Amino acid sequence: MTITKKMIDGKLAFEVFIKVRDKSGKQVASRKRFSSEREAKKAELEMKMNLEGHKTNVTWKAWVEHILERYRVEYRHSTFHNYKHCLNKWFNPVWDEKFLSEIKPSDVHHAIFEGCKETSSYTQRGLLKIVKRVFNLAIEEGVIVRNPAVGIRVRCADANQGVLNRNEVEILLIEARKAEQRFFPHWAFALLTGMRSGELYSLRWSDVDLVTGKISISKAWTKLNGEGATNQKNAEGF
Repeated sequence: MTITKKMIDGKLAFEVFIKVRDKSGKQVASRKRFSSEREAKKAELEMKMNLEGHKTNVTWKAWVEHILERYRVEYRHSTFHNYKHCLNKWFNPVWDEKFLSEIKPSDVHHAIFEGCKETSSYTQRGLLKIVKRVFNLAIEEGVIVRNPAVGIRVRCADANQGVLNRNEVEILLIEARKAEQRFFPHWAFALLTGMRSGELYSLRWSDVDLVTGKISISKAWTKLNGEGATNQKNAEGF
């Protein structure tokens, strides 16, 4: 399977070329052009399955490779790597060459609650969400007719997200100043404005209005994506 870029009548096109053997062993091929790489990636595996004549006999490994190529084009860098990491670590080694149509709810249940039992319930719920989406996409493209992950639930305990109260904040800042902690300005600024670390990293003087006492927050930095847009908000009271 190959995808190549071509200029057709002055316009960029993405050509998918598939050459395989069908069920009888006869060599067959198909070639289609698309206006975007995203469309080409989506059609690539479906074209291959149609030529081979066994659309429902797609292995988990082949389907995940197809899905990850789609995610590489469609999603942010961090989202793509999160899906890739989770699928490669928790599901690919277990199901690998197993056909999608053969994976049962009990297989999904075992993978989540036994294979991932060393993780937290929140991680298990996130992994279940990812695998459900992988199966849903297979249904949308006609590869399978049912989602074996449907009906499985992960119960999570109520989150105990401890936060500092006003007295604890004062103690932290007083002691940090006494110790001449080099991160004191960062901690104070974060506590007084509620800004996240990525938002602090991306802050510029042009975002600060010293007259009104407002800070406009429109950017944030992450390790995988670098600097990008965030939900715009204002911080006050500095």
